[in-house]
Amino acid sequence: SFVDQKDAGLGLSYIRDDGYTGISFMQRQNFYGIPSSDGGIIDQKQNRFDVAHLTRNPWVGIKAFEFKAAYTDYQHSELDHSGAPQARFLNQQYETRFDFLHEPLFGWDGAFGVKYATASIAANEMGLGTNTIVPKTDSNSIALYSLESKSVGPLTFKLGGRYEVQTLAPVLQASYATGSFTGAAPTL
Repeated sequence: SFVDQKDAGLGLSYIRDDGYTGISFMQRQNFYGIPSSDGGIIDQKQNRFDVAHLTRNPWVGIKAFEFKAAYTDYQHSELDHSGAPQARFLNQQYETRFDFLHEPLFGWDGAFGVKYATASIAANEMGLGTNTIVPKTDSNSIALYSLESKSVGPLTFKLGGRYEVQTLAPVLQASYATGSFTGAAPTL
């Protein structure tokens, strides 16, 4: 087995008294051998862009507002011992998140927010013919969430919840149904 890894990153931030705004880029390349009798090889590449912003006390009742967004482009190929491609995996993903940390309300302190994500994944077998391992699938999700805490004497109570709607849409030659999922996750 062997490993050849290259990582590079660059970031820039503007820092103010009431917060910051920053951007970053990261690139990763891995090329490594799998210690097995077949002697397979993985050739992996990933690019990621991030944006982050925080403002303290932006509005009455809000202690902080935070925004984060990211784009990731990931792929890896599985090669046989001679370097011929056997399978290829692709994943592109966008993610955005808005967080609001609020002032205490009826003795409860905490945060609420919304998160949106969209992704496209696929995996194909390579070689003599191309077979689908994971069909190209587009997914979208949006979630609302809250996490609160309240101290009463020596006790601290925590309350949280998340409501999420997610859709999955495989792009297939055969007919399969697309899916839409809704879930709620209360916590105490």
